[in-house]
Amino acid sequence: QTFNLKRFATYLKYDLVSARNNFGLSLLIISLMPLWSLICYEMISIISGHGFSEGNAGLQISSVMVAMIMLVLTAPVKLYGKVTDKKEGSAFLMIPASTFEKFFSMLLISCLILPVVGGVILLGSDALISAIVPGYESPVISNISSAMDYLTDSEIYISPSLLWVGWCQNILTF
Repeated sequence: QTFNLKRFATYLKYDLVSARNNFGLSLLIISLMPLWSLICYEMISIISGHGFSEGNAGLQISSVMVAMIMLVLTAPVKLYGKVTDKKEGSAFLMIPASTFEKFFSMLLISCLILPVVGGVILLGSDALISAIVPGYESPVISNISSAMDYLTDSEIYISPSLLWVGWCQNILTF
């Protein structure tokens, strides 16, 4: 059979556990990039004698962008890079699931689960910074809402689904 739902569910569960084991820590570290950049910024600010500041909005926005780029570049390699290896690739072929089920699982993880989990952790870390640092307003969350307001009011409308398609296009390249 090309597609068996029970076999696919079993393989998807196996693939998710494998993804968590191979990329879970990296996903957490990369997705906490806004927190790491703020800590470095504040340490440099304190060491240079300027004292504690309320953060830098440009730094936070760029750290989120860098984190997304790092996710696109590193996730496919760490999740599925071993498939082209001689020994690991042979073991991958021997898994009792059809080629379509393996491909569909890879698509679900790369194009749906990874951006959702990474985005939740990224926005969660930015919200955590907003809650911890007094006087700090999340530039990422406020800019997302203002950008969506601008895009819906302007002549050119870019839907969030178009951004997701861009993610899929970039991650599937790798």
